[in-house]
Amino acid sequence: MTSIHPSEQPQLGWLVPCLAVQDLKNSLEFYAKFGLLQYGGDVAEDWAMLRNRAIEIHLFQGHIPRDLLNFRGGEPDEIRAALSERGLTVRTVLGERSFIFDDPDHREVFFDSGPSEVAAYQSGQPLTGAIPEEDVHVGTGIDLGNLTCCLACTHLKITKEFYEHLGLVPAGGDPEEGWLILARRDHLPDPGKRLMTTSLSLFQDMIPRDTLNFRGGNVAEIAEALAEAGIDARDEVKVAADGGECLLIMDPDERPVFFDTTPPERLY
Repeated sequence: MTSIHPSEQPQLGWLVPCLAVQDLKNSLEFYAKFGLLQYGGDVAEDWAMLRNRAIEIHLFQGHIPRDLLNFRGGEPDEIRAALSERGLTVRTVLGERSFIFDDPDHREVFFDSGPSEVAAYQSGQPLTGAIPEEDVHVGTGIDLGNLTCCLACTHLKITKEFYEHLGLVPAGGDPEEGWLILARRDHLPDPGKRLMTTSLSLFQDMIPRDTLNFRGGNVAEIAEALAEAGIDARDEVKVAADGGECLLIMDPDERPVFFDTTPPERLY
């Protein structure tokens, strides 16, 4: 994977998918079935923060019109100035530290960071919220692997150029076939800290809508866990000739949730 040079600025922060849901409680029950459990937010106010190990997603009922990409932990003034120099125009400003860009497919890319979040990201904290040792969301339940947001694009080249302005670089895929992986790694000041990796997969005319793609977990075990929780998708697991496994299910809002693991990606 190509890495951004340590001097590349600005650091974007954590990438958190924010999902627009019709029924928050129903969505909470669905995602809990494969280990994404609530650790923050306020159900009474129609939003929730979910976590499974190093995976984090946020759910919103009635607050956002469609799914968006939320970067948190970067320094807002630096990000806004740098992206403006690269030709991107802020669509909406929300207060002093929040703003929104629209990508070429009219997807909102939302930057929103308080000073404490910037400090936490710079210190190497792997998620937006601190993780107490006793946190039940860490190291328990099924291991989903890593999460990649797969974005449905109208024009791959134009969307690629937009995200390259954010500092993501090609890291795989085949543009001739209509898909591309973009990634960046923010190098933190302390060499002992883990690299914060951001990746997106772009697909032109290959997927019906944006998709949550979990990679690296044991797909057969995930299917068993889902069956025990009431979603029996075991017969839908596909096994490739090389031993790779995949499973596609739909969430309550008809959003594709794709589990896909090739042998080199296995985390178990």
